[in-house]
Amino acid sequence: MNVCRFLLPLLLVILTGCGTLTRGLLSPPEVTAEAREVLDRLSARNQSLNTFKGTGAFVLVQPRGRQSARAAWIGKPPDQLRIGVLNLAGQPALSLATDGTYFYAMNHTDGELRKIRTGDPSLRRIIEIPVRARTVIHLLSGRIPIQPYTGARIIPGEDGPVLLTVNRWGETRQRIYLDQNRTEVRKIEMYGMGGGLLYSVERDDIRTTGEYRLPFSIAISDPTTRFTLDIDRYWADTPVSPAAFVLNAPPEAEGSEG
Repeated sequence: MNVCRFLLPLLLVILTGCGTLTRGLLSPPEVTAEAREVLDRLSARNQSLNTFKGTGAFVLVQPRGRQSARAAWIGKPPDQLRIGVLNLAGQPALSLATDGTYFYAMNHTDGELRKIRTGDPSLRRIIEIPVRARTVIHLLSGRIPIQPYTGARIIPGEDGPVLLTVNRWGETRQRIYLDQNRTEVRKIEMYGMGGGLLYSVERDDIRTTGEYRLPFSIAISDPTTRFTLDIDRYWADTPVSPAAFVLNAPPEAEGSEG
């Protein structure tokens, strides 16, 4: 038997992959009792809210300029949403929708419809921030988006406690900034693979609508772009048809679907 034939590959793995082996052997981070209590409370926020509608105004500030418009939307957690960006006459100029299976985008000026199969589309191409539709649905319904995590603990922050969640290798997944009573969320930071910051969310002007606590001002930003939505009207638990989350091109424009 050629011993070198078997030892050489093993030696190469040890020399070049020891970091990977070590990471795999580490004990996964734990969820502390106080973090679990906060996570359970946040996860239960507005869970009975079934559907919502709203209107408001947004401002999108990017390196190439500033855009603003009014918008109207309807949603049904966890994965159905329709947004209409309105023109000066109050009619939709651009519609975006997701029904949990497909993402639709329609330009009402020329009737062009784009349709992509995806259950949780990213809005990066629209607002240049990598926020996903389900996160937006969480925010508009007053819920707190929680990314998958392995460990969690409460750490001190400058203005209050911070809920820190991490993956199994200890890389940051989220930082959720709480008030002193740990009941309201002021800010959320979302992190990607490797622990790099993707974007942050600020919730403000919290109001009680019926039995729900809802933010009437939401800002999503990364280092170069900021999207701010100020809500002026909100309806909770209103009837919504599943067909509302499916966009169809006008008959003369059906050939342009992609």
